[in-house]
Amino acid sequence: MLSVNFSRITMAIFCCGMMACELAVAQARPLHTSRDRCVKWFDFEERERNPNELPEHWFAVGRQAKISNPSFSQYSLHRHLMAKAGFPRYTQVQFDQSHSWSGGNSFYLGLNGGSAGAFLEVGAIDVVGNSDYLIFAHVRTTQLSSARAQLKAYFIDMDGNKIEASESITHPVATDGAWQRVAAKLFGEFPQAVWIGLELELNQPEYNPDDPLGRQQTVLEQVQGGAWFDDIVIWQSPRLVIQSPSPVNIVRAPEQPRLTVQVVDLLGQRLVADLGIYDYRLNRVAYQRQTVGPGAPSVWEWRPPLDRYGWYLVDMQVHAPRAKMAKTPEVSPVLRVLSGLLYLPDEVTLDVPDATRFMLAAEDLPDEQLVLVPQLMDAARINSVALSAWQRDTSLIQATKRRLATDESIDEIISQHRQVTLDLFPVPNALTQLLDITGSNPMAIFDSPIRKWRPYLAPLMMRHANRIRSWKIGASQSEQAFYNPALPSLVESSRVHLAAMAPNPKIVVPWNLNQSRIFEISDQAAYAVRVPDSVVPQQLGAYLEEWLGGPPAEVSLLLDVPTAMEMSHERRVDDLILRMIHAWEAGAVGMQLRRPWAVSSNREISLVPDPLLGVFATVAHRLAGRRVLGRLSFGDGLEAMILDGKSGGMLIAWNESGLVAETEIELYLGDNPVVMDHWGNRTPARAHAGRHQIRLTKTPIFIEGIDPELAMFRSLFRVDSDFIESKQQVHHRTVSLSNPWPHTMTGQIILTDPQQWVIQPRRTVFSILPGGTQEIPISLRFPASEVSGHKQLTARVEFVTTRKYVVDVSNVVELGLRDVKLDTNLSLESDESTGMVDLFVNLLVVNKGAEILNLRSFVIVQGRPRQVQPISGLHPGQSIIRQFRFGDVSESIDLATIRVGLRELAGPAVLNQILTTHNL
Repeated sequence: MLSVNFSRITMAIFCCGMMACELAVAQARPLHTSRDRCVKWFDFEERERNPNELPEHWFAVGRQAKISNPSFSQYSLHRHLMAKAGFPRYTQVQFDQSHSWSGGNSFYLGLNGGSAGAFLEVGAIDVVGNSDYLIFAHVRTTQLSSARAQLKAYFIDMDGNKIEASESITHPVATDGAWQRVAAKLFGEFPQAVWIGLELELNQPEYNPDDPLGRQQTVLEQVQGGAWFDDIVIWQSPRLVIQSPSPVNIVRAPEQPRLTVQVVDLLGQRLVADLGIYDYRLNRVAYQRQTVGPGAPSVWEWRPPLDRYGWYLVDMQVHAPRAKMAKTPEVSPVLRVLSGLLYLPDEVTLDVPDATRFMLAAEDLPDEQLVLVPQLMDAARINSVALSAWQRDTSLIQATKRRLATDESIDEIISQHRQVTLDLFPVPNALTQLLDITGSNPMAIFDSPIRKWRPYLAPLMMRHANRIRSWKIGASQSEQAFYNPALPSLVESSRVHLAAMAPNPKIVVPWNLNQSRIFEISDQAAYAVRVPDSVVPQQLGAYLEEWLGGPPAEVSLLLDVPTAMEMSHERRVDDLILRMIHAWEAGAVGMQLRRPWAVSSNREISLVPDPLLGVFATVAHRLAGRRVLGRLSFGDGLEAMILDGKSGGMLIAWNESGLVAETEIELYLGDNPVVMDHWGNRTPARAHAGRHQIRLTKTPIFIEGIDPELAMFRSLFRVDSDFIESKQQVHHRTVSLSNPWPHTMTGQIILTDPQQWVIQPRRTVFSILPGGTQEIPISLRFPASEVSGHKQLTARVEFVTTRKYVVDVSNVVELGLRDVKLDTNLSLESDESTGMVDLFVNLLVVNKGAEILNLRSFVIVQGRPRQVQPISGLHPGQSIIRQFRFGDVSESIDLATIRVGLRELAGPAVLNQILTTHNL
């Protein structure tokens, strides 16, 4: 199923965000429904006719009900809730008039030590068989530091027993005085359902088995704080299902995306379903309208016309046409379900050694997700995964006798010739209690007597030791290992104990990139290093220096990416691509992405892929079998990496810091280059006059089929110093050419730009051996009017090696003065009485050198006389401001070009800048 949590996804999607991977409960939202769909509405406005402390049909959890009905206690559910531990009799459960969402009353739960709760009596809300129900409530909390409020909904059978599999629980909330709506959904898949049950809870914190303090942790219960519930509404909703052929919602070409849509309304209303499909930038790319109800089909198939690969949002809104606007608790026009799918090209499973270097981190999964992981890996073409060896509720009997869901998934993954890393996190609760350790610190197992933990571990090793080599000893998000002074000995102890049961095990230690490396740890250990999303991609190389220096460590990076609530789809995608390519350039042994999917529980569990899963898989296919050979800069913030290897030559190019969001470069790349995006869409590179035209944005693109030696030749064109002092004198530089081909290259180089500069010699012949470099001395002189800033030193190189080439190469140089800083700004001042506008040009000059400066500052405004002001005796470290005024520029200022600058009075230095009114 594709339906996913509406209440948490809507804001993310329509604020240009993305559903977070932790979404778990499938929900829809009634946005405008007639009153006949409202099954029950608890507004708690009965105080005048109800003298009791509790609303009608509601009772407090943890205490005997004050009711004369003798059959009340016959229901086991009632007895269980009245005797439920942890809900003392002295908490407050009552009507309240101090706060309400609407009207004058609400239902209040107040703390005084222990949890507080209320439940709805059995039989209060009848069920129509096979119907879906939506339950909404408004909640307000105050003074909650650790306690949280939530609502539970479930079906009840004829005997008054709770149908456990039907239970839906809202996310625990603390609202800090604001009202917040929470929602739960019940699916009509239980023929034995007769009634609906509700529970309202304000729960105290509980013991956390993963807390580093273990049994030493202090769990403090609150004695103050409360939660108000109001306008609890139960809707009977149409059954909405959007289903793709795959339970992991990934479609690979040549198959086309196909959706089976079901809208069943037991009320028999005529409905209209509007389906829209949006790309990851939220542009609508497909639309369908379908009428359902009497005389119209309730189930149909739709093949949306998607002509490009990518991640797509499916949005279905169902409404009743021309319905009367009834005054109901919810005033909206649509019932809505949101979904997502990946449509990817038919790429073969990677068969290069790099294939296993790209991993999904999927530890601590419930069984219903775990069984889908092999299918997800196959559809995404990802070859490696990290799974938990145990589950939190694994018992000794289960560990020794029963095959776990983990075993079945491992069998299927390995049968697909893929690799599994087993993580000993989480440690089973029974074992944590036996050893007095935390569930997130499995390496502590090996510091305990072997007789205690061996019964849990030995059966696991017997099943998997010969097929799995990598064993991780800690949670991916854990940072505990770094702070353990006995870490080196614990890692070695772990390896020794595992080696007694498995051949040549590799221990994987969880780490954080912000933590320094501990060199005392055995060099046989590997590391799963978490990269916080605060680390910018360009910094990864610097962070990894100590890991990849001597002695190098095997480092796989767990890449954190901001959630959809923190960053838009587009920015998340760009961020992940940049992290992957910079990590690959830095030499990371592997990369991991943690649970890049959401979970749909709409009748059948399915996985809804995050856009990042498609990006991770596609970029992995581009990087595997290639290595970064070097960088190629096109100037103006345009960057490229050159890659080559078994998978062929490739260029990754993007606009890293250019002022223009989108720009185009022209250069010859090879015979048949193909441009690919991060979804796998392929487009032959456009060519004009022997040059390929490539459009660059902040999103990196992948250009395959390039001539890698030619790209390296471009990147190796160098000028020995890229800063040129802006002085009227001859400047000497050395240009170097290198030969990356396996054959001698001979030819000539002609320096073509800047054309106004005097460059000697302009033309030089060369002959360079394979792997060799030739240095060419040149002299440069530029006109006195040359503007400071970055310049392209460009050359045309004609040569023969394996074939004949004519190539334009360039290197960016900067023209300026190291010892002088010149900042400028413009301002306008108008005189309302005359209508005249004066222009002021302000120059801030700073002496950054060690000598006294004597300068002449000047400003030239088009069509106006030149203005000059002297700057005499400017000592090192001093600064001075010069202001120039040009009167009545109202008619010419829009077209004016303004030249400002400095000239040394007794020397060759000259510094020019060009300003326009855009600098105002």
